[in-house]
Amino acid sequence: MTEIELLDKALFSCASIHQPHGLKAFLAAQNLAHLFETFQMDKQRNIWQQTYRLITQSEIEVEGHFAQRVMAPEFSAFRINKVLALGIYPAAYQGIYQWHQSKGFDDIFSHYANLAAKHDEYLSHNITILSAFKHLYPQLDATQIAPFLDRLTEFITATYNLKTVASKKTASKKEPSKITSGLDDKSTSMPYNVKKLLDVCLKQPSFFGHNLITLAWIMRTKVDLSEVQQLELCSNLYQQATNPLDDPDDGLDERLFALSQPSDSAVVFTQSLRAMVFDSCNNLHQVTLADALYYLYQQFPQESARISRVADYYVRVFKT
Repeated sequence: MTEIELLDKALFSCASIHQPHGLKAFLAAQNLAHLFETFQMDKQRNIWQQTYRLITQSEIEVEGHFAQRVMAPEFSAFRINKVLALGIYPAAYQGIYQWHQSKGFDDIFSHYANLAAKHDEYLSHNITILSAFKHLYPQLDATQIAPFLDRLTEFITATYNLKTVASKKTASKKEPSKITSGLDDKSTSMPYNVKKLLDVCLKQPSFFGHNLITLAWIMRTKVDLSEVQQLELCSNLYQQATNPLDDPDDGLDERLFALSQPSDSAVVFTQSLRAMVFDSCNNLHQVTLADALYYLYQQFPQESARISRVADYYVRVFKT
């Protein structure tokens, strides 16, 4: 199994529950492959093959390019927005295809990044998976754009449909300025204190560490977000990390966490990440969470022991 073969697998894998995770997992595997090779830990075990197995287990595979099979007239911008917001298939495939043809991917990303900032979503897939699409796009060749846009269409209609957005508008939400007034950090280029966000996310990682995954992807994508979008997204994350969980079962397993060990050793941390990825095969977040922890470990060396403990904790979680 090679990197190219895994990308092909991810491009033709669709969600079986709600939103597609294959492409984000591919990017995570790229980052971890570099780490494991640096520490000479990936000679017997192939991260491309392991990620392939995990994608196969959680996603469904499709053949062909859907947009190219749909015979549709040229849609107006209003009509494109409508078919996507209502999830009208198969027109939705042509909607994204035509939008991409006329204005390019960056315009699509900007539109939905703004919606993600304004409408909080539990587990924050609305920004993390969208950011993964943004990071992957420059890597693609011309033959890979069609399946990429198909997966983007499926993600958008599952995430930003009118019913979902309407329900979020009715939910109570504090003003970002009030929530993050204590998060300002003049020492960074961001309008919020990432150290404070990391602290609350480490205390409440949420379902398979989604709060930590979200923080990592917001930081990675900051150059593509306005300061207002960054502030709103971090407001959403701060609320998720400090308010009661939607599902209490998504909280830390206190028994397992008590057994988990902090460590300042980079080797020990990397061994935990490798164990998280390879020692079981039951959840795609084995790869995406390991990648997020690796990124945060690099960004916050002063918190290495706490991040390493969380890695050790999730090794135990994925084994149970």
